[in-house]
Amino acid sequence: MSLPELGARLIVRRCSDGSALPIITTPGGKLFVLSEEGLEYEVVLQADKGFPVVPANMAVEAELKVDGEAVGYLKTNLLPNSTIVFEGFCIAASEYGASTYRRFKFSKADPSQDMGPQVTDPEQIKAGRITLELRRSVAAGLRTTPPSAGAVGGGAALGHLPEGKKFFLAPSLKTAQGNSDYKQVNWCKTVYTKVATLGVMELRYETASTLMLRGHLNKANPAHRQLLRGSRDPTVLALLGDSDDEGEDQHSRAARGGARRPAAPAPGVKRERGAESGGARVKSDGGRVKREPGLGGGSAFLDLTKPQEVPLRVGGREVKADEIAVCDLLDSDGEQEGAAPRWEVRKRQAVDLEGA
Repeated sequence: MSLPELGARLIVRRCSDGSALPIITTPGGKLFVLSEEGLEYEVVLQADKGFPVVPANMAVEAELKVDGEAVGYLKTNLLPNSTIVFEGFCIAASEYGASTYRRFKFSKADPSQDMGPQVTDPEQIKAGRITLELRRSVAAGLRTTPPSAGAVGGGAALGHLPEGKKFFLAPSLKTAQGNSDYKQVNWCKTVYTKVATLGVMELRYETASTLMLRGHLNKANPAHRQLLRGSRDPTVLALLGDSDDEGEDQHSRAARGGARRPAAPAPGVKRERGAESGGARVKSDGGRVKREPGLGGGSAFLDLTKPQEVPLRVGGREVKADEIAVCDLLDSDGEQEGAAPRWEVRKRQAVDLEGA
């Protein structure tokens, strides 16, 4: 995300190799970082030559919040043509020794563990958001006490939607504490008071599979398919199916002998030895999956009449014994014709045998 008028840009990078995570823009104008559960990340503010310059008694400061929570410190005295890195949650700040940080880590959002108030609009849930405020501040004296930090991280109350709302409208990820880092920090001794807000940047983050369910990612879109092919989410790879080859150019196909690559089986499904890609039957530990010839996207039908030893998963989580998976085949919400069926998880209804 960027604020061109301030010469500022916000990106999210992997801690492992420093590469930036891709960002997509929804039709409504929201920016989503394509993220994955378990990935550790850092937030980077890039200031170019157009970044604001203030008088000597003032400073430009940046405050970062993740899932609505402060990270325990500000970045101050920001200058043009600089890169500012938020390394994680600051757990303990030290004036003379190393300060302790815990990396930002994408983690599964489980409403049963992160319960908050019931909300009617997913926009009221703060999880899944990275917000940075740029502000102009004036010097108000010198600090006489040691620097303080006390961010905890991962404590955001998710909130929950009323019964009947589609599960994938709520965030599927939150940010928790990752590995520890110890850094020598030159903490600012000047105390500043906020004068004005210069601008606010917000990035949201979500898994590719959830964004597909929401209709923000479409495997038929070549640009989206390119992003999805780089995902390590098994659900995304299963949804791509045989369509992964549709965007492959003839030169690439000829380089590997003109043969189509076999589609990756769905999670928990074992491909029979010698099975062909067209009209092949694939055995799982329980039931059967039949791939029909001529259906794009590796369409598959699961025989639910057979015992299922492989757990049923919907929206990235396992369906529990007291729950059922429900698919709305009537398209009651008015989705576009031909859209994929929408699945949701509901509690099983108790049956009164005595009154039957």
